[in-house]
Amino acid sequence: MGASKSGMSVLAGVGVALGVLVASGMAALAAISNSPIAVGLVAGLLMGALLLSVPRVALWACVIGALLVSGFISLFFPFLNKATWLFSMLGFFLAVAALIQLIASPKLRADTPGFLWVGLIFIVFALATAPLAGSSALELLAGAKRYLQFWGLMFAGAWLLKSIVDYERIVRFLMVLALLQLPLALYQRIALVPLREGLGRGVVPIDVVSGTFEASLLAGGNSSAMVLFLTIALAFVLSAWREQQLSGFKCALLSALLVLPMGLGETKVVVVLLPLMLLVVFGRYVRRAPMASLLILLTGLACTALLFWLYGSYFGKTGLTLAQRLQATIEYNFGDVGYYGSFSLNRTTALKYWWANHGAANPLELFFGHGLGTSYAAPTSLVQGHVARQHGFIAIGFTAASSILWDLGLIGLVLLLVMLAMAWRTAGRLLASAPSGWARSAIVAARVSVLLFAVMLFYTDSVLNALSVQALLMICLGGVAAAARHWPTPDRPAARLVPARLRTPA
Repeated sequence: MGASKSGMSVLAGVGVALGVLVASGMAALAAISNSPIAVGLVAGLLMGALLLSVPRVALWACVIGALLVSGFISLFFPFLNKATWLFSMLGFFLAVAALIQLIASPKLRADTPGFLWVGLIFIVFALATAPLAGSSALELLAGAKRYLQFWGLMFAGAWLLKSIVDYERIVRFLMVLALLQLPLALYQRIALVPLREGLGRGVVPIDVVSGTFEASLLAGGNSSAMVLFLTIALAFVLSAWREQQLSGFKCALLSALLVLPMGLGETKVVVVLLPLMLLVVFGRYVRRAPMASLLILLTGLACTALLFWLYGSYFGKTGLTLAQRLQATIEYNFGDVGYYGSFSLNRTTALKYWWANHGAANPLELFFGHGLGTSYAAPTSLVQGHVARQHGFIAIGFTAASSILWDLGLIGLVLLLVMLAMAWRTAGRLLASAPSGWARSAIVAARVSVLLFAVMLFYTDSVLNALSVQALLMICLGGVAAAARHWPTPDRPAARLVPARLRTPA
């Protein structure tokens, strides 16, 4: 027995020594290469390995990195863009830690909400079918990074949290971040938009108004992500008012601070997001207070109409009337006009083009796709998908929905939509067991986010390709999963809140 223990100690020592040697060699090569990509990868691997034993730190690093740091890097330090891979690597390590904990704990498996099992099926399907469907090794790696980089945030909420306190703190952080959008959007509108005037190359000056979300001084911006985030935050504020956690004055003030940044940029999808949010937030109160709920809905619709008028009258193409701008918007969203020009697809034609190249005559690729990462194409991408090349880079993956259809087929898209639908249902059931008005407000906001993200799948590709958007979705789903585990149910008393910690892998 003593000899066995001694042998194990020697092996452990050798393993540690080899690990240190390999890590030192990787760090040295990265430093010599002077490549941000290499540095980001090595830093992510090393920090992820260290944080595997303290995943709570990795959780917060992912949240802050994806929702705050990545936006500043994109706008002010674009040469460091690849350094954000650090946060992606931490997201993957969080997923590993959570899966280890799931395997080690039968009770966790019993308490896991159904939408998480569907999410795991989606991951296994995407990774297992990729080589068979046609992905190269590089396409598979690049596609997995884009699709799955922050799913660890959802898994952390489901399987690592010993209490829900950390998610309560994340909600507070998100509200502070939402209020930061106004000063940053003002700065971008006043200082940066004029700098982009006349740049040409398809650069739309107003697109840089994206708050803390990804934007570039010389390229596009993720303004739709800012509007999506603000709409979710507004749902929380309005729900807190309905739950009598905020006074009317505080609600009106906070709502104004959240709506104003939407009017500084131009994101027309707000005319869809705001009404949907209001229906979810106030739909459950209609019977209890029909007149007040109707008044709020009408006020919200008036704000939506005002934003649309601002977009149509002051932003976009010059020299056109409001009616002409509306017609142009309809044509490049629902008509046959290409979004990026005559040879490009748009949100509707991307789906039509996918169907025209599949259908009953091509059942395998119709249901299973061409493989993870094969439809992706971007000027700065290190790996261009071979299917995107075959189709002449006409934006076949214009939206997340069209990307998934090309990469993973109908089965992949249906799995993702089923996961969101089940998360929506789980959040709805949790409303009855919420321990407080603030908790109900948070779960209503999470429910709103699930619906809005389902819409965004057909509007933009950012759910797959933008760190901030995927992180926000997974934070919301992780919150639903954490609430499902920790909130009381008829057969389970309320869990005592203890100092927030994360379980370490078994």
